[in-house]
Amino acid sequence: MRTIEFDSLVDGDIIRIPEQFRDISGGVVKVIVMSSDEPAPKQRSFGPEDFNELKIPTKGWKFDREKANERR
Repeated sequence: MRTIEFDSLVDGDIIRIPEQFRDISGGVVKVIVMSSDEPAPKQRSFGPEDFNELKIPTKGWKFDREKANERR
């Protein structure tokens, strides 16, 4: 049995396992939970105001459909 350690937030009865440790899925694990008295950081949600519009100068640009769909 190998030992791994990571920090995760508890959401109800869910503890998320980081991507790099997902290979343990399907195996038997032993879970030891050490809780901190620090409050969990607030998760920020993103809205339309968080994204800036992108302006690309296209004057004089010619679209070539054949070149765009070219397979390499």
